[in-house]
Amino acid sequence: MTDIPLRDSLHSLLALALALASAPSELCGQHQPSTWLVVAPGLGGSAAQGPRYEGSAIWEARVGVGLRFRTPVELEAAIDVIHSWGHGPFGCELNPTQCPAHSNLAGASLELLLNPRSVGKLAPFRASVGVGAYRVGNDMPYPDPPPKVTALGLQIGLEYTMWRWSHVALYLGARALLIPRANGESLWLFPVGLGGRVY
Repeated sequence: MTDIPLRDSLHSLLALALALASAPSELCGQHQPSTWLVVAPGLGGSAAQGPRYEGSAIWEARVGVGLRFRTPVELEAAIDVIHSWGHGPFGCELNPTQCPAHSNLAGASLELLLNPRSVGKLAPFRASVGVGAYRVGNDMPYPDPPPKVTALGLQIGLEYTMWRWSHVALYLGARALLIPRANGESLWLFPVGLGGRVY
């Protein structure tokens, strides 16, 4: 697989975000879009399809910004760091060449959020779909770990707004992130966590 430079991938996502943000006035209405900041730590698990990686527990840190227009669709761009817990199955220290790796990801994503209540209100439940560019590495201290690669990721999510006061909202969210091809293998990650948005 050809390694895609992370900088070029991030530039492409930024260009797409700017293009969507500069949509025509008839799409967004005659009102200026509102913005927000999101911070969302989380925990979860991962799974892998192939011999070079294995599933593990994960933690996630996410920081992003968003745009809301007078339409049911909102735009959110985020920086994600997803890290594995653990150091491989029992016995890897004795035979490290046969041990699969735990994947660690860092990158950027762009998501579309569906908010049915588009005019001045937030729906309790919101769904999202997005795409991202991620640097896939690992921290396994073994002789032959998989090389680091940059890969595209596809994700879907669902969140529930638990509490809102003035310009602050607290939500519970879950996402499924698929890396279709990292060193010839597929990776699935499932972070779940509490997030906060400041509008």
